[in-house]
Amino acid sequence: MVLTAAEADGLTVDGQPFGGEVRLAADLGPASAGRVAYRERRLVVLVREGAWGVRDFDPESPARRGVRRSARHPPHPRWAVPGRTPYDTGRTVRVPNPTCGSAGSGLGRGAS
Repeated sequence: MVLTAAEADGLTVDGQPFGGEVRLAADLGPASAGRVAYRERRLVVLVREGAWGVRDFDPESPARRGVRRSARHPPHPRWAVPGRTPYDTGRTVRVPNPTCGSAGSGLGRGAS
């Protein structure tokens, strides 16, 4: 993906004011570590099932700030049982995602 912008656009790349053209790879870390920013927002480059996209991550978004966190607590040892039950054969399960429909997740022996 290639980003073309004028310095007057107010974007930064790797924390520095940006004007010109730069080739971007997919951001692999958390949204807060995205290379391209506009003020407090991060423009996160992603690839899902071969389709490129840009996620506008705004930590101050009213929708994001309005999300209530679920109560969490560590599991009680009395109810925790270590174990693993593998599938007999590998298979792929389609998992919906917002960028391109669905992605394949391999499960079981020999799954990719």
